Amino acid sequence: MRLVDLIPTANINDMSDQDSPQSTLYPTPSERQAKAIESIARLLRLTIILVLTASLLWLLADIVLLIFASLLIAVLLRGAASAIVARFKIPPGIALFLFVFAIIGTLGVFFAWLGPQFGNEFVQLLGIIRSFDHSGAWNNSVWGNLFHRVQTAANALPDNLFGPSTTSIVMSTLGGMGSLLLISVTGLYLAATPKIYEDGAVRLIPIRHRDRAREIMAEITSVLRWWMLGQMIDMIVVAILASTGLYLLGLPMAFALGGLAGLMTFVPYIGAFVAAVPALVVAGTLGVPAVLWVVVIYLACHAVEGYVVSPLITRKTVYLPPALTVFSMAILGTIYGVFGIVIATPITAAGLVLVREIYVADMLHDYDRTGFVAMIRARLSPLRTRPPSQPV
Repeated sequence: MRLVDLIPTANINDMSDQDSPQSTLYPTPSERQAKAIESIARLLRLTIILVLTASLLWLLADIVLLIFASLLIAVLLRGAASAIVARFKIPPGIALFLFVFAIIGTLGVFFAWLGPQFGNEFVQLLGIIRSFDHSGAWNNSVWGNLFHRVQTAANALPDNLFGPSTTSIVMSTLGGMGSLLLISVTGLYLAATPKIYEDGAVRLIPIRHRDRAREIMAEITSVLRWWMLGQMIDMIVVAILASTGLYLLGLPMAFALGGLAGLMTFVPYIGAFVAAVPALVVAGTLGVPAVLWVVVIYLACHAVEGYVVSPLITRKTVYLPPALTVFSMAILGTIYGVFGIVIATPITAAGLVLVREIYVADMLHDYDRTGFVAMIRARLSPLRTRPPSQPV
């Protein structure tokens, strides 16, 4: 008997059919064409979505900014209510009501106690700036010459340098109490029933991606919540330090100037310079030594905020590179005007979370939390980790 007779012929034929490289390794021309058409269709859909989104953001700029500002208010209110619920074990609705009532009561007591003084100081501040601007001593001084040179250069710039319809955007968003009331009420409703709006947004996403969308929305909420908390603490610290320093210096309207410095701290980097201008103008009425002391006070306030308070907060909140923050302010200021500069930082923080989670993690399958991904750190909310072998 020959050895070849012992080998089953049928099995050899089956193996040759199953292990054919042509059938398993190389797709047919029709399969390659189908994949190419599918890739082109996916690219076209993505392009259309991006173009439509950009057009809506441009045409509905005022509404988009109001909605985002309301979301910031809602995130802050809901975070505070959640902390009260965790501490006292009460229903979320009651916790939210108590927190809002505490805010309203605190503001009422504050304005009843210091409101008239603040109002008088702001009126005096505006009067001093106007009279100082039109006085001969100011026009002939070094500060006056420098100011008028800058003013002349600014007047020579195009009217649309800082974005389209800057005045209309400011008036429609921040100029009236109606817009502020709309932002507050909308934020309160969003904070009271966030589940309804979250479910509505998630239902617009394909079913297979909805769980992932909820994870990303939770991460964005955490980042914005801790960023808002950090900004609130920075604003309070700067307001207290600046008011105290200017009061000890004997500068008129110390509390108004200190409060302005605290409010402008909400806008990183640029706000500090803008808030210092009125204080320097008022100090100019008292002489050069007062101006130098005001410079020292403001530098000390922001040094304490930047090197003592901010690092302690950033360890548990969010970090944004300074160059990226300033660049985002320039872009959003060009598109939306002054209010775009105000909310550029939280928009950038939310955008970086989207880039990290959707592009870096889901598309590039890079789950490392170092390097570029570490630009945003929300350390109190543990970051989700997945093994590299697990598909999204």
